[in-house]
Amino acid sequence: MSPCPPALLLALSSLFLACTDPALAPLRDAATAWDAGRAALVAGDNAAAIADFGRARALDPQSAALPLWQGKAYAAAGRLDEAVAAASDSVVLDPRSGIAEYDRAAWVARGGHLDDAALALKAALDAHAATRWSAAKDPDFSPHRSDPAFIGVLPPSDVLAGATGPTEAVFLGSEVAVDIDVMSATGDVVTLVGPDVPACLKPVRLVEDDDDGEPGTADRVLHVWFSARSACDALLGPWEAHSGGAVVAIPAVHVTVYAPAEAVSSTDPPRPGPWVLPGTLPAESLVPGWPGAVARMGARAPDPAVLLEWRVDHQTRAIGGIYVKPVPP
Repeated sequence: MSPCPPALLLALSSLFLACTDPALAPLRDAATAWDAGRAALVAGDNAAAIADFGRARALDPQSAALPLWQGKAYAAAGRLDEAVAAASDSVVLDPRSGIAEYDRAAWVARGGHLDDAALALKAALDAHAATRWSAAKDPDFSPHRSDPAFIGVLPPSDVLAGATGPTEAVFLGSEVAVDIDVMSATGDVVTLVGPDVPACLKPVRLVEDDDDGEPGTADRVLHVWFSARSACDALLGPWEAHSGGAVVAIPAVHVTVYAPAEAVSSTDPPRPGPWVLPGTLPAESLVPGWPGAVARMGARAPDPAVLLEWRVDHQTRAIGGIYVKPVPP
């Protein structure tokens, strides 16, 4: 549950300073009842706390904080329905307060109504009453992190990870970029375990970005670049991310490399060569990676066609075989 709102303590202190004004007597008495209720709650006398907070609410009915205090006492006494009703009263009095939504979510979750609890918790998180990671460690919510109701609201594990790869096929000799993002709330070093890299890809560069991420978490992004060495249709991954005792699977990314049918030595001069594309290429086909262009199998195209070109280290290795022409506007 949420801690005592500091604003309430400041407001109550100001009431004691202003108690010489007779018009403030009800507020002074409400503050006195609140103080008695808080002492009773600390002492474990929940019945007295409920009564004291009830008197405070009657004396100051516009306070959005007092219903939450009575809700705490109801919840401590196991009277969850009344605790939820008190939190709902607080939300009505101050719809912008995420604290009331947070406490309501906690008490609803204790009652086993997880769908309603997830909705209230999302509202609390949207109001920045807590972070999703701190809520995930709250004993009212931590047992339910993997429940379908909390998908998208709480992280299902102390380690979250994912990978993104090329969104379209690449040509031989070009660069393939893969990003692996791992967020950990365990405080332990994150390690990756995975299969060997496919033979058609050669790792050429690795950059690691570390960030503090959300409070209590560490965010690590690995940017990996590969050189496409040969034609292939392969999977890169899957991996496992390990941090402390947590293990999370990272799905593989799909990589397709287009290449000439005949290998071309790096010492050979540029020469035409047939291009091999997956499947059967129709007479004309859209070309992946070439927006607004189509490809046609056959002889070299007359101008203004644009030829596909295979380059290695910025040097042309093969051209022709497939040509690209602009799509008419």
